[in-house]
Amino acid sequence: FNKPGIPEGIQDLLNEIGCQVLRQQPKDIVTFISQLLNKLVAVRDGKAESKSDLSALQENIPSSLSRKTL
Repeated sequence: FNKPGIPEGIQDLLNEIGCQVLRQQPKDIVTFISQLLNKLVAVRDGKAESKSDLSALQENIPSSLSRKTL
């Protein structure tokens, strides 16, 4: 039986989600994480809705969460 490999970047992604949840202390964690992931994808794809989305998230995106891993 072969165990599936851990996808590249998953640990960095989970760490970033955890850090953001701890910093922001959202009341609705699921919605917060959903919005965070949407913003990360927008920043990754160069489609951030605002400068604040870009600057706030771009600084925190680990290199392992590049286009190929998200």
